[in-house]
Amino acid sequence: MRIKLIGVSSLLFAPNAHGQLYYCNRPSEPYIRSGYSADLDQMERTKREVNDYVDEMQTYLTCLKNEHSDASHKVNDVIDDWNRAVRSFNNK
Repeated sequence: MRIKLIGVSSLLFAPNAHGQLYYCNRPSEPYIRSGYSADLDQMERTKREVNDYVDEMQTYLTCLKNEHSDASHKVNDVIDDWNRAVRSFNNK
């Protein structure tokens, strides 16, 4: 009985090839005050909070991209290991 090889190009969300797990922390959305009822100080504070949120979201998105890339590499490594084991088994 022969065992079949598996061919998969990539899957999502797993530890990277070095076993590192990412924890991507999604930032909370800022509270957007009503321009009608807010004073200047509140609007300036909200502007800073929105700018901080955008910066934090960029960091979050970069983390997710890294996690995706590393997961794709890891799944390919596992499939390669499996395929080597199958070839070895089938050749004995």
